Amino acid sequence: MVLEKSFVGEINADGWEWNQCIDLSWEGVKNKVLPKMINYERNESLLQGVPYIKFLDMAVVFYIPLNIGEGGIRSITVKNEHTDLWKVDIGDILMCAKKNAVYFLPESVYYMDDLIIQLVTEDKNKTDCFDDMLEHIGRNQNNRMLVLSNQKNIFGASCLIYDGVLQRIAESMDSDL
Repeated sequence: MVLEKSFVGEINADGWEWNQCIDLSWEGVKNKVLPKMINYERNESLLQGVPYIKFLDMAVVFYIPLNIGEGGIRSITVKNEHTDLWKVDIGDILMCAKKNAVYFLPESVYYMDDLIIQLVTEDKNKTDCFDDMLEHIGRNQNNRMLVLSNQKNIFGASCLIYDGVLQRIAESMDSDL
Protein backbone atom coordinates (compact mmCIF):
# COMPACT_ATOMS: atom_id res chain seq x y z
CA MET A 1 0.00 0.00 0.00
CA VAL A 2 1.34 3.43 -0.96
CA LEU A 3 0.30 6.48 0.98
CA GLU A 4 0.05 10.01 -0.39
CA LYS A 5 2.20 11.27 2.46
CA SER A 6 5.11 9.47 3.99
CA PHE A 7 7.22 10.21 7.02
CA VAL A 8 10.90 9.63 6.43
CA GLY A 9 13.36 9.22 9.24
CA GLU A 10 16.88 8.25 10.04
CA ILE A 11 18.49 6.31 12.82
CA ASN A 12 20.42 8.43 15.28
CA ALA A 13 22.00 7.48 18.61
CA ASP A 14 18.61 7.55 20.35
CA GLY A 15 16.72 5.54 17.72
CA TRP A 16 14.53 6.70 14.83
CA GLU A 17 14.15 10.40 14.23
CA TRP A 18 11.19 11.23 12.00
CA ASN A 19 12.29 14.47 10.44
CA GLN A 20 10.69 14.80 7.07
CA CYS A 21 7.16 14.56 5.75
CA ILE A 22 7.09 13.88 2.03
CA ASP A 23 4.10 14.67 -0.16
CA LEU A 24 3.91 11.62 -2.43
CA SER A 25 1.09 12.93 -4.60
CA TRP A 26 1.97 13.50 -8.27
CA GLU A 27 1.82 17.25 -7.69
CA GLY A 28 4.24 16.82 -4.79
CA VAL A 29 6.83 14.76 -6.69
CA LYS A 30 6.60 15.65 -10.38
CA ASN A 31 9.26 18.36 -9.98
CA LYS A 32 11.52 16.04 -7.97
CA VAL A 33 11.38 12.62 -9.64
CA LEU A 34 14.68 11.57 -11.27
CA PRO A 35 15.83 8.71 -13.52
CA LYS A 36 18.34 6.01 -12.62
CA MET A 37 19.84 3.27 -14.80
CA ILE A 38 20.14 -0.26 -13.47
CA ASN A 39 21.20 -3.53 -15.05
CA TYR A 40 18.12 -5.10 -16.63
CA GLU A 41 19.09 -8.75 -16.26
CA ARG A 42 20.33 -8.51 -12.67
CA ASN A 43 17.22 -6.66 -11.51
CA GLU A 44 14.39 -8.56 -13.20
CA SER A 45 12.64 -9.26 -9.89
CA LEU A 46 12.75 -5.58 -8.88
CA LEU A 47 11.49 -4.53 -12.31
CA GLN A 48 8.27 -6.50 -11.80
CA GLY A 49 7.18 -3.93 -9.21
CA VAL A 50 8.41 -0.66 -10.70
CA PRO A 51 7.73 1.34 -13.85
CA TYR A 52 10.73 1.15 -16.17
CA ILE A 53 11.90 1.65 -19.73
CA LYS A 54 14.34 -0.81 -21.26
CA PHE A 55 17.43 0.94 -22.64
CA LEU A 56 20.04 -1.31 -24.26
CA ASP A 57 20.98 -3.81 -21.51
CA MET A 58 19.79 -1.42 -18.81
CA ALA A 59 16.47 -0.30 -17.40
CA VAL A 60 15.59 3.29 -16.62
CA VAL A 61 13.78 3.38 -13.27
CA PHE A 62 12.72 6.38 -11.24
CA TYR A 63 13.31 7.66 -7.74
CA ILE A 64 12.38 10.58 -5.54
CA PRO A 65 15.45 12.00 -3.79
CA LEU A 66 15.09 12.84 -0.13
CA ASN A 67 18.62 13.91 0.65
CA ILE A 68 21.75 14.15 -1.47
CA GLY A 69 24.87 14.57 0.62
CA GLU A 70 28.48 13.59 1.07
CA GLY A 71 27.56 10.04 2.07
CA GLY A 72 25.35 9.40 -0.95
CA ILE A 73 21.65 9.68 -1.57
CA ARG A 74 18.53 8.72 0.34
CA SER A 75 15.57 8.18 -1.91
CA ILE A 76 12.24 6.50 -2.50
CA THR A 77 12.01 4.21 -5.52
CA VAL A 78 8.93 4.87 -7.65
CA LYS A 79 6.75 1.74 -7.68
CA ASN A 80 3.83 0.64 -9.81
CA GLU A 81 1.52 1.52 -6.91
CA HIS A 82 2.69 5.13 -7.17
CA THR A 83 1.79 5.35 -10.85
CA ASP A 84 -1.61 3.81 -10.09
CA LEU A 85 -2.19 6.40 -7.37
CA TRP A 86 -0.94 9.26 -9.56
CA LYS A 87 -2.89 8.10 -12.62
CA VAL A 88 0.05 8.95 -14.87
CA ASP A 89 1.81 6.79 -17.40
CA ILE A 90 5.50 6.09 -17.74
CA GLY A 91 5.83 8.67 -20.52
CA ASP A 92 4.74 11.43 -18.13
CA ILE A 93 7.19 10.22 -15.48
CA LEU A 94 10.03 10.00 -18.00
CA MET A 95 9.36 13.50 -19.34
CA CYS A 96 9.40 15.02 -15.83
CA ALA A 97 12.39 12.94 -14.71
CA LYS A 98 14.50 14.01 -17.68
CA LYS A 99 13.59 17.67 -17.18
CA ASN A 100 14.40 17.46 -13.46
CA ALA A 101 17.65 15.58 -14.02
CA VAL A 102 19.00 18.15 -16.46
CA TYR A 103 18.21 20.87 -13.90
CA PHE A 104 19.31 19.13 -10.67
CA LEU A 105 22.02 16.84 -12.06
CA PRO A 106 23.48 18.48 -15.18
CA GLU A 107 25.75 16.32 -17.28
CA SER A 108 29.48 16.45 -16.97
CA VAL A 109 32.11 14.81 -19.15
CA TYR A 110 35.46 13.74 -17.77
CA TYR A 111 38.49 12.12 -19.29
CA MET A 112 38.88 8.66 -17.75
CA ASP A 113 42.54 9.22 -16.91
CA ASP A 114 41.74 12.49 -15.11
CA LEU A 115 39.00 10.74 -13.15
CA ILE A 116 41.35 7.90 -12.14
CA ILE A 117 44.03 10.38 -11.10
CA GLN A 118 41.49 12.31 -9.02
CA LEU A 119 40.23 9.15 -7.30
CA VAL A 120 43.71 7.80 -6.65
CA THR A 121 45.18 11.04 -5.37
CA GLU A 122 42.27 11.61 -2.97
CA ASP A 123 43.67 8.72 -0.93
CA LYS A 124 47.34 9.52 -0.27
CA ASN A 125 47.98 5.90 0.81
CA LYS A 126 47.13 4.66 -2.69
CA THR A 127 49.30 7.19 -4.52
CA ASP A 128 52.58 5.31 -4.09
CA CYS A 129 51.30 2.05 -5.55
CA PHE A 130 49.76 3.82 -8.55
CA ASP A 131 52.73 6.02 -9.51
CA ASP A 132 53.64 3.84 -12.51
CA MET A 133 50.05 3.76 -13.72
CA LEU A 134 49.69 7.52 -13.36
CA GLU A 135 52.89 8.06 -15.32
CA HIS A 136 51.58 5.83 -18.14
CA ILE A 137 48.22 7.58 -18.18
CA GLY A 138 49.97 10.94 -18.50
CA ARG A 139 51.83 9.75 -21.62
CA ASN A 140 48.85 8.32 -23.49
CA GLN A 141 47.10 11.47 -24.75
CA ASN A 142 46.02 10.20 -28.18
CA ASN A 143 43.26 7.80 -27.19
CA ARG A 144 41.61 9.30 -24.16
CA MET A 145 38.38 7.67 -23.00
CA LEU A 146 35.48 9.86 -21.91
CA VAL A 147 33.22 9.30 -18.92
CA LEU A 148 29.72 10.78 -18.98
CA SER A 149 28.19 11.41 -15.58
CA ASN A 150 26.49 14.28 -13.79
CA GLN A 151 28.02 16.98 -11.66
CA LYS A 152 27.14 15.11 -8.45
CA ASN A 153 28.44 11.77 -9.81
CA ILE A 154 25.23 10.09 -8.65
CA PHE A 155 23.65 7.53 -11.00
CA GLY A 156 25.62 9.11 -13.83
CA ALA A 157 24.65 6.52 -16.43
CA SER A 158 21.20 8.11 -16.56
CA CYS A 159 22.78 11.03 -18.43
CA LEU A 160 22.60 8.83 -21.52
CA ILE A 161 18.89 9.64 -21.79
CA TYR A 162 19.34 13.41 -21.56
CA ASP A 163 18.06 14.93 -24.80
CA GLY A 164 20.93 15.68 -27.19
CA VAL A 165 23.73 14.90 -24.74
CA LEU A 166 25.73 12.67 -27.09
CA GLN A 167 25.37 15.19 -29.91
CA ARG A 168 26.64 17.99 -27.65
CA ILE A 169 29.66 15.91 -26.64
CA ALA A 170 30.45 15.09 -30.26
CA GLU A 171 30.15 18.73 -31.31
CA SER A 172 32.38 19.89 -28.45
CA MET A 173 35.06 17.53 -29.77
CA ASP A 174 34.59 18.58 -33.41
CA SER A 175 33.43 15.04 -34.12
CA ASP A 176 30.29 13.18 -35.03
CA LEU A 177 28.41 10.25 -33.64
